[in-house]
Amino acid sequence: MPRSAARLAALAAAVVACGEVPAPRRCASAAECPADARCIQELCVADAPPVAAITAPSSFQSNVSYAFGSSGSYDPDAGDSVVSRQWTVAAAQAPCQASPDAAATESLVVVFPCAGSFDVKLVVTDELGVPSAPRALRVSVAQSVDPPVLAMGPDLALDHRCAGDPLVCTPVDALQATTFALSASATSPAGGGFAYRWRYQPPADLDGKPAPAVTFDPDETSPAPVVAVTTQGTALAGEWTFVMEATDSRGLTAVGAQRVAIGNRPPEIQGAGAPLIEVPHVFNSSSPGAATGTMAALGETPTLAVSDPDGDPLQAAFTASHSGDGASAFLLQDLGTRATFSVVVQYGDPADGAFLIGPGVSRSISFTATDTAGAVGTATWEVRVGNRPPRVVGAVASLEVPHGFDPAGSRYRALASLSTFADDDGDPLSLDAGTGGAICAGSRLAPATLAAAEVECTAPYAGTPAANAIAGLHSVTTTVRDAWAATSATTNLTVGNRAPRLALATVTLTPTCSQGSCCLIVDKVCESYRVIQESSSGTVPSPITDDDGDPILVSYAPQGSCPDVSPASQLCIPGACVAQIFLCGDSGCGSSSASGTVAATATDGDLSTSTSFTVAASCASY
Repeated sequence: MPRSAARLAALAAAVVACGEVPAPRRCASAAECPADARCIQELCVADAPPVAAITAPSSFQSNVSYAFGSSGSYDPDAGDSVVSRQWTVAAAQAPCQASPDAAATESLVVVFPCAGSFDVKLVVTDELGVPSAPRALRVSVAQSVDPPVLAMGPDLALDHRCAGDPLVCTPVDALQATTFALSASATSPAGGGFAYRWRYQPPADLDGKPAPAVTFDPDETSPAPVVAVTTQGTALAGEWTFVMEATDSRGLTAVGAQRVAIGNRPPEIQGAGAPLIEVPHVFNSSSPGAATGTMAALGETPTLAVSDPDGDPLQAAFTASHSGDGASAFLLQDLGTRATFSVVVQYGDPADGAFLIGPGVSRSISFTATDTAGAVGTATWEVRVGNRPPRVVGAVASLEVPHGFDPAGSRYRALASLSTFADDDGDPLSLDAGTGGAICAGSRLAPATLAAAEVECTAPYAGTPAANAIAGLHSVTTTVRDAWAATSATTNLTVGNRAPRLALATVTLTPTCSQGSCCLIVDKVCESYRVIQESSSGTVPSPITDDDGDPILVSYAPQGSCPDVSPASQLCIPGACVAQIFLCGDSGCGSSSASGTVAATATDGDLSTSTSFTVAASCASY
């Protein structure tokens, strides 16, 4: 490393160590440095901006050409130089604009058409594109004596047309002429002839675009030339300013302008249809029967016919925008004159439905056609995802079902399958609480593609038969919903009840038999003793039953040959109903059998039954 480079590197290291600037980047060539830096002695050094300098005349009069120089401008970097200049002239306190009011030349030759003050500004740029600070000079312009006067032709308003192969764009007037005429006429107190020269300023909108070709016929020195403006399919529309400088025999210059507005019509779009595209959605479960998965909607825009009334080339594209839908996807495929789209939302529970269809969700598709001049034709559609609410596919208007008794739960219970529901979008369904009251409130949906609503009716048992609490008519409204809408169906549900009944007509007891003192006398001789049934008793199941299994209250009333029942009334619970029945027998001689009738009344709390049964016991006579 040369000594100077080493010294520079050491100095840089010391500055970095002090925390003032980052370490400089080492380099072997300028290509290894940032765009605004140079490689000097193997280090990237920031490029210093150039310095602008203006040389100018000492005094100024209107209508006279003056030259401003920039030769004193320089760049402080070794090996660098000023490579471009940009002049601007603006009226500070003057009723006119300088001619020209901008230039990118080394020197600026300008005419001030009127008296007043003007600001002349220069910015220079070095080889790396680094601009200087602006250098400004304000000049005071005095009014010339008897300057020339210039009369300009009227401003023009034209359309334009692009046609042919290759495509050529030109202005056109009402008669479809592709050229237009300018005119200027100067007068001077000095008399004599004039030197005319036209120049033009394209529209500012054409900056950075391919420059149109402009020709003057016979040439730009004619006071009334015919002008042609052409492009190879690129932009030419906007307001053109054609400036005339007419110099008389004294060297005084009059400045005038004729403006030509070349119009541009925006692209036209046909077939866009209604501004709303509404599409259905479908639910795709993560596994068969699962209530999680994805909700998806597919659709497409109308097919468009796009044209430009001026024949301009067009650039067209579809774009999609969406908001309020969380992390959902809104995908668009541009097919030129139409677009297809898809909406995909992950679904874990009904709350996720708000990302597919919700008040804060917005989705739209726009089609934009832009011509070469920047005129835009648009078509926009709102995309709305629709939903079909659940529907009843098997209505059950009325139904009767039996009930049963649940000993373990100490309750009356009935089950019923009600209406069946379906969702045409395949959405998971949920069931609102039934509106059948406290008895029939336990509703649920059977897990199936066609979801059947099921209801459980229950009533508590508190030690007293109360089948009337569940038996009878119940109006049950079933409300089924997807994530957005609900559908209801009402069923008049009758819970049936069967009355207690006699299950056994005769109750047979084991008799109590003995030999009494009565003898069978044959020829005055006691051949044998008779068996005597003194009394009988037994423990037997109740002959009264309830087919619904309900608890029943039974009351007994003995009749006939001295039967006796104890207890006289009994609460029978299924599986735990036993009656003690006592029967009085005749203990006289010859009595070997006894029977009696017992009347019984039973109730389940809703329905009652009155019946009777026979109680019998017998002994062998001998």
